[in-house]
Amino acid sequence: MSPADRTWEFLGTTAGLGTCAALAVQAWQAWTGPPPTLSTFFLGAFLGVFIFWTAYGWRFRRPALWLTNGLALVFHLALCAACWR
Repeated sequence: MSPADRTWEFLGTTAGLGTCAALAVQAWQAWTGPPPTLSTFFLGAFLGVFIFWTAYGWRFRRPALWLTNGLALVFHLALCAACWR
């Protein structure tokens, strides 16, 4: 991997982990408070997005994609469970 590619991987991973942190806070608040009113379509669409980008990153061996989207998928599943309880 070239130095420029490594830089983009680092930046992408950093940005993705920041996004995961925001999603983790949302999932935590959903579990500890009243269930949020998010539509099933919204929740399902983001499940599809996170699954796709995790698989895409895995296929092309890009940690910035598979690591951060896989982690986001876990947090989003927790959010879905909190909404559907």
